[in-house]
Amino acid sequence: MNLDSVSGRGTARDLVFALWGVPVLYLPYLSFPLNDERQSGFLFPRVGSTSATGFDLAVPYYWNIAPNQDMTVTPRVMTKRGALLGAEYRFLSPKNQGQIRLEYMPTDRHFDGDRGSFNITDRAAPAPNLYTDLRYEYVSDDAYLRDLSNNLDFLTANYLERHLEARYYGDWWQALARVQGYQILNPALFAQTGKPYQRLPQLLFAGDWPAGASGLRYQLHGELVNFQQTDVVTGARLDLWPSVGWAFERPGWYVKPQAGFRYTGYQLDDTATGADDAPSRSTPVASLDSGLIFEKPLQADWLGIGAGTQTLEPRLFYLYVPYRNQDGIPVFDSSLMDRDYDWLFRRNRFTGADRLGDANQLTAAVTTRLIDGASGRERLRASVGQIQYFADRRVTLDPAEAPETTDNSGLIAQGQLNLSSRWSLQGGIQMEPDNSEVLRTGFDVRYYANTRQLLNISYLLDRDQPGFDLGDQVHSADVSVLWPLSSQWRFLGRWNHALNTGRNLETLAGLEYEDCCWAVRAVARQYRNNASEVDSQTAFYMELELKGLSRLGTGLEALLQNSILGYQTFRY
Repeated sequence: MNLDSVSGRGTARDLVFALWGVPVLYLPYLSFPLNDERQSGFLFPRVGSTSATGFDLAVPYYWNIAPNQDMTVTPRVMTKRGALLGAEYRFLSPKNQGQIRLEYMPTDRHFDGDRGSFNITDRAAPAPNLYTDLRYEYVSDDAYLRDLSNNLDFLTANYLERHLEARYYGDWWQALARVQGYQILNPALFAQTGKPYQRLPQLLFAGDWPAGASGLRYQLHGELVNFQQTDVVTGARLDLWPSVGWAFERPGWYVKPQAGFRYTGYQLDDTATGADDAPSRSTPVASLDSGLIFEKPLQADWLGIGAGTQTLEPRLFYLYVPYRNQDGIPVFDSSLMDRDYDWLFRRNRFTGADRLGDANQLTAAVTTRLIDGASGRERLRASVGQIQYFADRRVTLDPAEAPETTDNSGLIAQGQLNLSSRWSLQGGIQMEPDNSEVLRTGFDVRYYANTRQLLNISYLLDRDQPGFDLGDQVHSADVSVLWPLSSQWRFLGRWNHALNTGRNLETLAGLEYEDCCWAVRAVARQYRNNASEVDSQTAFYMELELKGLSRLGTGLEALLQNSILGYQTFRY
């Protein structure tokens, strides 16, 4: 072994790595840095084997171009598919940073053709308060990510996003200009809703000015967007929603009225014969938010709190939006909003601007909190509420849908309990309207002592489908654990089970050993991509990490971080 402190590199020949005296790795030659400075050279190869690719070997070469630029070129050989060449270029400057990733495979013998991918990201701050963001993703075919398992940092395997946007932030307002499109990789996911529209372009404005001497607070939301798609209705939409509010607050209570007016107008193309190509909607929106805040000192030691405060905070929220017929307006980006406790106080039950729900309703809710007097920490927060409807909700996404006629929303409750600095419990429940059936419920118990000792237990039930059809339910239990067996050994595992189908979504068990200079991880895994799959897949992973040098294996750390909440490798 030769260590050259002048050049900052070390070299070694005939290197043997042994575990407990057993040789497991031989390297005829190794070159490595002696400091934190980046240096050009070959990185450790990545080796694997699967039934579809055969023997899989990738040999990355790192090129340190400049202090603010580098590139990694990775030739990859798969005996059953062919050769692939990948490259990653990164750059950094005081005002922007980004990277370009690409892969190309001239011939894939399984695919019978050439394949490739491209990914570019760039974030910049060209001027004060002005920020730009570019992201473009492309793959040659729908199965590319699944077949070749590349590491090109795509957001999802269902679709790829392309956008270029610029944001400007003022003192009390912000503006956004954006173009946005998608490449769909999983058409079945959009079979019912249709492919998402491209926004070419989209202009957004949001202003929120604080109350002045008059006590009035002004808000303005504005959007102009051009929606494009093939073989469907397209067009431009203008959405304006100014509002004014007033807050009267005193110790122990508050009243906050707000009134606004929302206008949405369209210029449509490719409409059906006889359909209006310039529909519009004009609707006033009025709300009144009010609440009381009661406090009392804690008298008894509970949850380890010797002295503290308990609050009781009842709240009433009234919302009125008159009905407007919106059947002639297309649905570009609207959908029903997911229901949770915060949903009880929203001014529209739909996302997007294509639908504005009619409302004549009152929300009654109450929250209680326990605050530790010594630390000021919130040890308990529990909330429960319900909407009482005074009229049917006639606005629907699809004109063929029947109006909602229930008298109330059903109870919605959520809470979080911090038993100690290590133990926490959070959960929520949503009841069916007009009866006591549980529509949704979820609970999480978490124990976190440190990065080497944690436990997660979760339960989820979602029956938010008509008829409680078994195939539509989400009903699962999930347990994950990372537990030390000694100062160097720890056990890791996960069990994720779909209770409605009786199938394991993921069963994972493994061991990890870490010392000052190296670590080894071995994991066995059986999994399904979704609960509808009958047959499961089995995999075994082994990873050897030489700390300060590289890893040999399959990138197991990323898999464990996705499976075990809170997992991270330990560093001495």
